[in-house]
Amino acid sequence: LYVPLARAENDAEHPPRQITVMLRSLGDRDRDKLRIKTIYGTLISFHGIDRFSFQIYEGGKGHLIDFPNDTTRVCPELLARLQRLLGDDSWRVEEITFQ
Repeated sequence: LYVPLARAENDAEHPPRQITVMLRSLGDRDRDKLRIKTIYGTLISFHGIDRFSFQIYEGGKGHLIDFPNDTTRVCPELLARLQRLLGDDSWRVEEITFQ
């Protein structure tokens, strides 16, 4: 199914933001990989100036995966899609401040 991308938002109206998606292993490595690919594809389908990363917890360890060359646009439509994929609010959105 084709779902049209969300309407473009004026990115100049807000500073860049960072969204960090927290993921816990489901116990099935193939299913975990597919879930990560699906979430990654969702994030890059919203074009904007915001950054994203994954915080993955597996085997008692945490791994932060950053995507410095990819961007997204944090908006209500993106958060609604993440809600459908993850089932809960497993993300954190922070404003990126430059010093």
